[in-house]
Amino acid sequence: MYVLAIAVFFLPLYDESMGKNEMIINPSKEKGDPDLPPAGMLLLNPSEADSGMRMARKKGGKQYFLFNSRLMIIPAIKSGESFFVAGPTVGAP
Repeated sequence: MYVLAIAVFFLPLYDESMGKNEMIINPSKEKGDPDLPPAGMLLLNPSEADSGMRMARKKGGKQYFLFNSRLMIIPAIKSGESFFVAGPTVGAP
């Protein structure tokens, strides 16, 4: 189970005293959790999440546990990298 919200991946922190790509919160994962692809969509409401999950399933996505939400990872194809779809969100990211 992922400990932090996926939205954290989209919140890079830039401060003169820190490195350019440091995060506000560093995500962590438990044993057996998949590595998240660098690109994806965090869908906010249930209807968007349902549509995103249907699209991911059609593209061969594999579903994983994500607390009160859903996570699907679409495998890489020849011309690109893998991609994640997650949602709906619960509470503040």
